[in-house]
This record gives sequence, C-alpha cells and structure tokens, in this order.
Amino acid sequence: MIQHLKQPTADTCSSTCIAMITGLQVEKIISEFHADYCARPYEVNEYTYLRDLGLNVECCQAIDGLDSEYVYIVVVPSLNLKATLHTVVVYWNVDEHDDLLPVVHDPNRGKEGKMWYHINKDREEEYRSQGGELFGSFVPLVRIAWDDVLSFRTSRGIT
Repeated sequence: MIQHLKQPTADTCSSTCIAMITGLQVEKIISEFHADYCARPYEVNEYTYLRDLGLNVECCQAIDGLDSEYVYIVVVPSLNLKATLHTVVVYWNVDEHDDLLPVVHDPNRGKEGKMWYHINKDREEEYRSQGGELFGSFVPLVRIAWDDVLSFRTSRGIT
C-alpha cells in the first residue's frame, strides 16, 4: 500500500514522508510545502499541510505510543547529520504468516552512503549493516487513521 520513496535532497525527508503517505508526487509536495516549512516551521508543518490536503490528521503526544490503526510520521535523530532531526513513516502491515508487524519507511533507505532506520526482525544482513533500529529513539509527530489514508488515496485514483 505505502510505497517507499527516497528523499531527493538532504533536507526533504518530511516532504518525502508526506508523499509516501498520500501517494502524491514528492516534487509536488516539495514545491507546495518545503520552502514555507523551512522558513516558518511553527506555522507550516506536516500537520498543517496534511490537514490542508483534507486529511483528518492528529498531532501526537510523545507518550501516546503507536497504534496499528494509524499511519505515523515520527521524528528521529538523524543517523547522517549531527544535531539534526529526521522524519520517517511508521505503520503496521500483515506479513506472510498473518502476523501484524510494524514497518518503517525511512526516506534515506537506498541512498548511497546513507544510514537509515528500520525494524530488524531477523532481516537480511543489508538491514543490520545499513542503519539503526527504531526502538525508543523516536517521537510520534502526526498520525492519520488508515481509513482516512485509504479514502484520500482512493478519491484521487491512487493505489
């Protein structure tokens, strides 16, 4: 359902996370969101942009934890830039054994020379050598109910 995307530049992780969730083109989101987000982050942010798109988005409290009925954008310490924050998408998916497992889509995954977050459940060596596991090192920023994500994407012909 949610396709992993690579962030096109070093500072477009939030735009890329929004693109992964909505299914919209990352270039469109960057052109509409990124400059204002960088200039006025307390006025223009992931919450306000998703809300203005028509999604029923909720701000999270750091102590909320994560619920499998939602898709999240979470804030993590950057693995690649000192003293910088980074955003990733977290949601739950049913695997081939019908187990409900968390999924992390880090926009840095697959970028040359970049480390990225994942949830390592005995994954192949690539996962263990390329980044950090997402355990306790994140703060949920916003969440959107799966039903709202599906409705938004369906209304725009996005699968």
